[in-house]
Amino acid sequence: MILGVLSVPTPVPIGFVLFAVGLYLAARGSKRARRSVKHLRRQVPLLSRGLNSIKHRLPPRLQAFIERSDPDPQS
Repeated sequence: MILGVLSVPTPVPIGFVLFAVGLYLAARGSKRARRSVKHLRRQVPLLSRGLNSIKHRLPPRLQAFIERSDPDPQS
C-alpha cells in the first residue's frame, strides 16, 4: 500500500493499482481491515472514485473486493 501511495503522482496510474492490491491483501486476512477499507473509502471520496475507475483493469478477485468495499454502490 505504501508503494502505491508513493507512486500515485506518477503519470502512469500504477499507484492506484498497487494501492488496490495492498488494500486487498490487508483486508483479505482481517475483518477489521475490511471494515477500515470501507470507512476509508467513505471518508476519502477521491480514493473511492480512483478505485472504481481502475476496477475494470484488475483481476476478478480485486474487482469483487472493490465492489464489496464500495460505500456507495449506486454510483
